[in-house]
Amino acid sequence: MKKIKYLLLCQIILLLLTPFQAALSQNDGLPKERMVRIAIEAFQKKGGNILERVIIFDVGNGRWRKKVKTLSQDIASKFGFLDVVDYQAICLAAKPNRRVNMPDVWIFLDRFTGEILCIYAE
Repeated sequence: MKKIKYLLLCQIILLLLTPFQAALSQNDGLPKERMVRIAIEAFQKKGGNILERVIIFDVGNGRWRKKVKTLSQDIASKFGFLDVVDYQAICLAAKPNRRVNMPDVWIFLDRFTGEILCIYAE
Protein backbone atom coordinates (compact mmCIF):
# COMPACT_ATOMS: atom_id res chain seq x y z
CA MET A 1 0.00 0.00 0.00
CA LYS A 2 2.83 2.38 0.87
CA LYS A 3 4.46 1.64 -2.48
CA ILE A 4 1.28 2.55 -4.37
CA LYS A 5 0.89 5.82 -2.43
CA TYR A 6 4.54 6.64 -3.14
CA LEU A 7 4.11 5.98 -6.88
CA LEU A 8 0.94 8.08 -7.00
CA LEU A 9 2.71 10.91 -5.20
CA CYS A 10 5.60 10.74 -7.69
CA GLN A 11 3.18 10.88 -10.62
CA ILE A 12 1.38 13.89 -9.14
CA ILE A 13 4.67 15.70 -8.63
CA LEU A 14 5.71 14.96 -12.21
CA LEU A 15 2.40 16.28 -13.50
CA LEU A 16 2.78 19.46 -11.47
CA LEU A 17 6.33 20.03 -12.72
CA THR A 18 5.58 19.46 -16.42
CA PRO A 19 4.67 23.12 -17.19
CA PHE A 20 7.89 24.28 -15.52
CA GLN A 21 9.94 21.77 -17.50
CA ALA A 22 8.43 23.05 -20.77
CA ALA A 23 9.22 26.65 -19.83
CA LEU A 24 12.79 25.77 -18.93
CA SER A 25 13.40 23.74 -22.08
CA GLN A 26 12.44 26.73 -24.24
CA ASN A 27 15.37 28.65 -22.77
CA ASP A 28 17.88 25.84 -23.18
CA GLY A 29 20.33 25.88 -26.02
CA LEU A 30 23.26 27.92 -27.12
CA PRO A 31 23.25 31.68 -26.57
CA LYS A 32 22.02 33.77 -29.50
CA GLU A 33 25.44 35.39 -29.99
CA ARG A 34 27.14 31.99 -30.26
CA MET A 35 24.63 30.75 -32.84
CA VAL A 36 25.11 33.91 -34.93
CA ARG A 37 28.90 33.50 -34.76
CA ILE A 38 28.63 29.87 -35.92
CA ALA A 39 26.37 30.91 -38.82
CA ILE A 40 28.75 33.69 -39.89
CA GLU A 41 31.74 31.33 -39.80
CA ALA A 42 29.88 28.78 -41.95
CA PHE A 43 28.91 31.52 -44.42
CA GLN A 44 32.47 32.80 -44.65
CA LYS A 45 33.85 29.27 -45.17
CA LYS A 46 31.61 29.09 -48.25
CA GLY A 47 33.24 32.31 -49.51
CA GLY A 48 30.52 34.74 -48.41
CA ASN A 49 31.29 38.34 -47.49
CA ILE A 50 29.52 39.19 -44.25
CA LEU A 51 30.06 42.93 -44.82
CA GLU A 52 27.50 42.76 -47.62
CA ARG A 53 24.86 41.19 -45.38
CA VAL A 54 22.32 42.03 -42.72
CA ILE A 55 22.05 39.36 -40.03
CA ILE A 56 18.52 38.35 -39.10
CA PHE A 57 18.17 36.06 -36.10
CA ASP A 58 14.78 34.51 -36.79
CA VAL A 59 13.23 34.40 -33.33
CA GLY A 60 10.89 31.41 -33.17
CA ASN A 61 11.73 30.64 -36.82
CA GLY A 62 8.53 32.43 -37.87
CA ARG A 63 10.12 34.27 -40.75
CA TRP A 64 11.41 30.98 -42.17
CA ARG A 65 8.01 29.31 -41.76
CA LYS A 66 6.45 32.10 -43.83
CA LYS A 67 9.22 31.87 -46.41
CA VAL A 68 9.01 28.09 -46.87
CA LYS A 69 5.29 28.45 -47.72
CA THR A 70 6.27 30.57 -50.74
CA LEU A 71 8.76 28.03 -52.09
CA SER A 72 7.90 25.44 -54.71
CA GLN A 73 6.81 22.13 -53.23
CA ASP A 74 9.95 20.49 -54.63
CA ILE A 75 12.25 22.86 -52.77
CA ALA A 76 10.11 23.07 -49.62
CA SER A 77 10.08 19.29 -49.25
CA LYS A 78 13.87 19.32 -48.83
CA PHE A 79 13.41 21.16 -45.55
CA GLY A 80 10.91 18.72 -44.04
CA PHE A 81 13.61 17.29 -41.80
CA LEU A 82 13.56 20.57 -39.83
CA ASP A 83 10.17 19.58 -38.43
CA VAL A 84 11.79 16.91 -36.27
CA VAL A 85 14.82 18.83 -34.97
CA ASP A 86 15.17 21.78 -32.63
CA TYR A 87 16.74 24.25 -35.05
CA GLN A 88 17.49 27.94 -35.30
CA ALA A 89 17.16 29.79 -38.61
CA ILE A 90 19.47 32.70 -39.31
CA CYS A 91 19.03 34.70 -42.49
CA LEU A 92 21.93 36.60 -44.01
CA ALA A 93 20.06 39.04 -46.21
CA ALA A 94 21.66 41.31 -48.79
CA LYS A 95 22.10 44.86 -47.55
CA PRO A 96 19.56 47.23 -49.06
CA ASN A 97 20.55 49.44 -52.00
CA ARG A 98 23.02 46.95 -53.47
CA ARG A 99 23.72 47.35 -57.18
CA VAL A 100 24.03 43.61 -57.62
CA ASN A 101 21.13 41.35 -56.68
CA MET A 102 22.28 38.82 -54.12
CA PRO A 103 20.16 35.98 -52.79
CA ASP A 104 19.31 35.76 -49.13
CA VAL A 105 21.20 32.94 -47.43
CA TRP A 106 19.48 30.89 -44.76
CA ILE A 107 21.59 28.97 -42.28
CA PHE A 108 19.96 26.36 -40.08
CA LEU A 109 21.71 25.04 -37.02
CA ASP A 110 20.95 22.77 -34.11
CA ARG A 111 20.04 25.02 -31.17
CA PHE A 112 21.84 22.81 -28.67
CA THR A 113 25.01 21.66 -30.44
CA GLY A 114 25.52 24.45 -32.97
CA GLU A 115 25.88 21.88 -35.76
CA ILE A 116 25.08 23.32 -39.18
CA LEU A 117 22.07 21.39 -40.47
CA CYS A 118 21.99 23.01 -43.89
CA ILE A 119 22.57 26.21 -45.82
CA TYR A 120 20.09 27.48 -48.39
CA ALA A 121 20.72 30.32 -50.83
CA GLU A 122 17.51 31.59 -52.42
